[in-house]
Amino acid sequence: MVVLFARMFLDCNVAEKFGVGHTKASYSVRHGLGPVIHDELAKDINLSSNMRTLEMDETTAEHVIKEMDILIRYKLENDSTGLTKYLDS
Repeated sequence: MVVLFARMFLDCNVAEKFGVGHTKASYSVRHGLGPVIHDELAKDINLSSNMRTLEMDETTAEHVIKEMDILIRYKLENDSTGLTKYLDS
């Protein structure tokens, strides 16, 4: 992670020593970025045409833990291709 931030912020001394542990990164994504991304997805879906599809992907993870991801497929009015986005697990 430190290498990534050092490359992103070349002229910043703080980025060279910046570190984020698993817990802080998880918290930041879940409570910081997560709601913003969720709201943007909701806006996109509301702007889409009436064609929406929910998809379920059931897989077995590396540690033999079963999980099911829920995806949504939709098409924006001004876009000729459809979009598939992760919704929840």
